[in-house]
Amino acid sequence: MSVEERLRRLEDLEAIRALIASYRRALDEKDFEAYAELFGDDGEFIADGGVHARGREEILAMLADLQSKGALTVTAGDDRHLVANTEITLNGDTATSHSTWVYITRADKLEMVGRYIDTLRRTPDGWRFAKREAPRDI
Repeated sequence: MSVEERLRRLEDLEAIRALIASYRRALDEKDFEAYAELFGDDGEFIADGGVHARGREEILAMLADLQSKGALTVTAGDDRHLVANTEITLNGDTATSHSTWVYITRADKLEMVGRYIDTLRRTPDGWRFAKREAPRDI
């Protein structure tokens, strides 16, 4: 592997880690416009309970629905998502990622623990989620 290829690989890994961190931050800060922009134009989010959204408009609607049902707090600072154990596999302009997520609320309550299973792709705007699955384990 050439120095240029190794450098690009490291830059891609760091960009994907930054994407995952931006996701967590946007979700916790309730910046849903920024959250939706982390997905490709046709990106999709899938979670337990029949939660499924494709495209940014559906993703924004999904977040509003989760808040209205109490599955996501309304006020920034009332909950936190922790993401750990991230493993990334690069394959040119696509990648996969697996990580662990933990959701806690201000009431000092561990709400859920699960996994992210990501399919990512490089776009003109940088790395974006093509698909993010978030099954719950606990």
